[in-house]
Amino acid sequence: MKNKLAIGALALAVLFTSSSALAAKPEGLTSFKGRLDSLVVRMDGILDRFEAVMVKAEAKGYDTSKAEDAYDAVIAKQDAAKAEVEALKTLIDETIAGGVATPTAEIRTQTKEAKDALMEYRDSVKELRDELREAIENKKGEAEDAPADEPAL
Repeated sequence: MKNKLAIGALALAVLFTSSSALAAKPEGLTSFKGRLDSLVVRMDGILDRFEAVMVKAEAKGYDTSKAEDAYDAVIAKQDAAKAEVEALKTLIDETIAGGVATPTAEIRTQTKEAKDALMEYRDSVKELRDELREAIENKKGEAEDAPADEPAL
């Protein structure tokens, strides 16, 4: 359940930040940038948890080869999403340094690009989760079908 909430929260941090909410407070851009920082930390935490599960599954004899391919895809999507978020944070810093307290059209455009990259990342994480789940279920199914003289896992 935590994974589902964390995955959904990644893109929602950007999704639900409307420009009107940012413009309502002078510190809106600064707080938005803080949310982006915490978003990157959560992204790293999600991958760390998946990596730990994959290591445990591999140690128990599960075939995680498909999950490893999906993990590599997640890393690529995460790098792309982080690059978009960093570009957005840089743009926010430049806007704040220029004395503007409201989001500009450039910030809105970059926010959309970051959101799109985060959604792609989220989808790849879901794919990784499904691959891991399938690997575990396949191994459990094999254990149930094992002959009586072979111990089940």
